[in-house]
Amino acid sequence: MSSDERRTRRDVLRAAGVVAGAAVAGQLVGAETAGAADGDNFKVGQANAASSKTTLATSGTIASDGALSVTAPNADYGVAGNAAQYGVYGTGPGGVLGVGTVGGVFVGSTVAINLAPQDDPGAPLAQSYKGDLAVDANGVLWLCVAAGATPGPTPATWIRVSHGGIRLLPTPQRAYSSTDVGPGTRINQGETRTIPLAGVVPGVPGNALGIVLNLTVHQTLSGGNLTAFPAGSTPPNTSSVNWFATGQQLANAATIGVGTGGALSFRADAAVPPGSPATHFIVDVTGYVL
Repeated sequence: MSSDERRTRRDVLRAAGVVAGAAVAGQLVGAETAGAADGDNFKVGQANAASSKTTLATSGTIASDGALSVTAPNADYGVAGNAAQYGVYGTGPGGVLGVGTVGGVFVGSTVAINLAPQDDPGAPLAQSYKGDLAVDANGVLWLCVAAGATPGPTPATWIRVSHGGIRLLPTPQRAYSSTDVGPGTRINQGETRTIPLAGVVPGVPGNALGIVLNLTVHQTLSGGNLTAFPAGSTPPNTSSVNWFATGQQLANAATIGVGTGGALSFRADAAVPPGSPATHFIVDVTGYVL
């Protein structure tokens, strides 16, 4: 985008802030030249006391969409706000509404826009509308794609916008090798071995939802398979890597959800007697799901 295009876009958006212009000032406070004292209505364009403010109260039917309308085609901003904390403060079912080619532009030297976290984790349960954005108590960003409310006959539909992608580690990390355990203990037939990974493997945060890994079996006995699954859950009827004879070395990639304690479990099922060694295995972590 060229500098001229950016300037044009900025000019189109110059229509929001807090101080009206001289014409509106005359309607509100007359033509006073002295600033307002503590507790008095503020005077536009004058030095006012910190506690001064003006409240516009309306009654009956309002003919237009707003109690105060500012038209300032020769000004950069129809309304401009500069305060110790919030330049513009709006309360109501919708605190602030911006309508135009672009509804609003937020620029901040530290933070451009901040969404206050909700009280609870997960998507909001109250009445929501398509296009709503919310950050839950865990800092996860949600987008409403269908209006509704929970409880209610039609719950809103939310999708997770953040904390859903795969983050690859700068370099793969070896998280576990059975040859390094004691005298080099193979996992036995029917055994489940649980290994903490989230918050333990370098680069993998404790709040990771899943682990991207490479699972290797070596020095296998007979034929069988090894299954990775979230710790604390029931072993699924699936396999993560299979071997077909004694003495093989095979590997396979997998993405597995994190279970209890940030751990994954690994279960061996081989054609050997129950409780007897089945295979050595290695877990290399290449990334995580957040």
